[in-house]
Amino acid sequence: MSGKNFCLFIPLLFTLCSTTNGDLTGHLQPLGSQVPPVGDVLTLTEIPSPQEFFDQFVKPGKPVVFKGAATKTPAYELWTDDYLSSKFGEVKFDVEEGKKENRSRELFNMPLGEFLKSYKEKDIYLVASVPKIMRDDIYLLKCLLCGGFTDELQDSVMWFSNGGTKSVLHYDAIDNINCLMSGTKELFMVHKKEHAHVLIDKPDGSFSKVDVDKVDLQKYPGLADVPWYKANMEAGDCLFIPYRWFHQVRSYGPRNLAINIWFAHKLEFNSTDCEESPYKDKQFAPLSEFEVTESLGPGLPLLLLDEMEQKPIDEEKFLEIIKVGRNCF
Repeated sequence: MSGKNFCLFIPLLFTLCSTTNGDLTGHLQPLGSQVPPVGDVLTLTEIPSPQEFFDQFVKPGKPVVFKGAATKTPAYELWTDDYLSSKFGEVKFDVEEGKKENRSRELFNMPLGEFLKSYKEKDIYLVASVPKIMRDDIYLLKCLLCGGFTDELQDSVMWFSNGGTKSVLHYDAIDNINCLMSGTKELFMVHKKEHAHVLIDKPDGSFSKVDVDKVDLQKYPGLADVPWYKANMEAGDCLFIPYRWFHQVRSYGPRNLAINIWFAHKLEFNSTDCEESPYKDKQFAPLSEFEVTESLGPGLPLLLLDEMEQKPIDEEKFLEIIKVGRNCF
């Protein structure tokens, strides 16, 4: 190739690339700019019964916002900065540096009182399990109080910042209900069946390395037309996030505090538990009255959960899938 032809080739290539990128709507723009949402996540003003919650939302894997559901939990009114500092100031929590989630960073530990003195000015984010001493102030919603849900409680986690936090695009292997005590949240949510659109290029962490502020559609082309749902949360709202649904969360302040309850994905509803449970007719109950322990549920390979959702399996098939799962994870 002559020098003259080479010089002509470079501008042509540059123009071609520029045109290609320009045709990609939302290229290098925040996640959600690429295509409008197909709709909003369903919002209910009443909390369903445990049976209704299982049948309508857990079993089919359907997210839902319970409007104002958290306003009855003591933490909603009590957990001001002054209250938390005076009552739980010495309790230590894990804190992240950087409100834009980066899972390669290490956590550091500090007393809650120290965090409360600095979180409004610093780029830090408290993400940690709620210790037993604080669980009296957190209520389980009516929809979880029987049917076997309380036997599958895995963790309760507090998320606390001055807003401006951005999670990675990820999915969770178990179900959870996130209740917002202060601030607002916006969620980008994608059905678990749309995995062809979402490149999970960090499979050991179940998340995508896509930059949620500058989506590279050449590297992540599936996000150009991914069908997604929007969930908006205000203080007092609770959101059910089904297991394996892809989601990305943005939180806004000036103070943002949320508690989520994790529970293993259930394949069947335990009606007998509701007949015998002392909580069957209650609207709320303190989290401190229940055990929060690991069980078989979250340890099951996702392959097993997917298989069991389709049809019952016998013991031989169960052990076969467990063996495959251990080799994969």
